[in-house]
Amino acid sequence: MTTAMADERRDQLEQYLQNVTMDPNVLRSDVFVEFLKLAQLNTFDIATKKAYLDIFLPNEQSIRIEIITSDTAERVLEVVSHKIGLCRELLGYFGLFLIRFGKEGKLSVVKKLADFELPYVSLG
Repeated sequence: MTTAMADERRDQLEQYLQNVTMDPNVLRSDVFVEFLKLAQLNTFDIATKKAYLDIFLPNEQSIRIEIITSDTAERVLEVVSHKIGLCRELLGYFGLFLIRFGKEGKLSVVKKLADFELPYVSLG
């Protein structure tokens, strides 16, 4: 296989994985979620260790939480909900978003994190 063929195959696989993650049935699979988690850790060579994330809340306050670098967005959201006293039953109504500070300190949303994404990796 030539380098060009390998690059094309890699691009096609990446596109396939992006498309398949849009299927809610696939995202309910523990096996698939674990695969995606490991793929992110291996791709970006992230060691599993303690880390801290600053989470900005809709009321313009922020909290700092302790996580493990391999925690998924779903797990980080659980930690946040526990810290702010939110009932677990309400978690489905909330999500984690990557934000960027723009000009004059304005915030803009970059994207919503999928449950399987690793916020620590996405911020890196």
